[in-house]
Amino acid sequence: MLFRSAAAFGNLRWGTKPGGRVAFICWRPAQDNEWIGLSLGVVAKHVPLPAPPGPEEPGPMSFGDPNRVRRILTSAGLSDIAVERSNTPFRIGGDRTEAVEFLTQLGPAGSAIAQADTDDGTKARIAADMHDALAPYDTGQGVVRSEERRGGKECRSRWSPYH
Repeated sequence: MLFRSAAAFGNLRWGTKPGGRVAFICWRPAQDNEWIGLSLGVVAKHVPLPAPPGPEEPGPMSFGDPNRVRRILTSAGLSDIAVERSNTPFRIGGDRTEAVEFLTQLGPAGSAIAQADTDDGTKARIAADMHDALAPYDTGQGVVRSEERRGGKECRSRWSPYH
């Protein structure tokens, strides 16, 4: 995520006309995202998992806490902040092979694999297990996590030079 600080959101504010709106979608906390749980569960059978990042550390779930989001946006000078849960389907890949490649190279599972300095044989076993674990989500038109299982937050705010 590019926006990690109040200063970055302040730049967005100044690039938006008074009364304008800043909106974005971000991931919920890791424990609310099944694709992270599934992929980390597979990886944990093969290598030790690193400690998860702290609540103020950067990462894909760094805006998972709505209070943190409100604090950052308020300190950036934004107001009328609304944080709403939003459930959307998430297409991980065009097929299971693509999905396995994505999940084993990026995100928390990919990070765990890289940090464990995993050998090629272990990587192959992880990939095979991940391929099997994703079978229920293979729609024939991609690997899709249903909207009930994955969601984000929509954050909207407005600003006025007069508040």
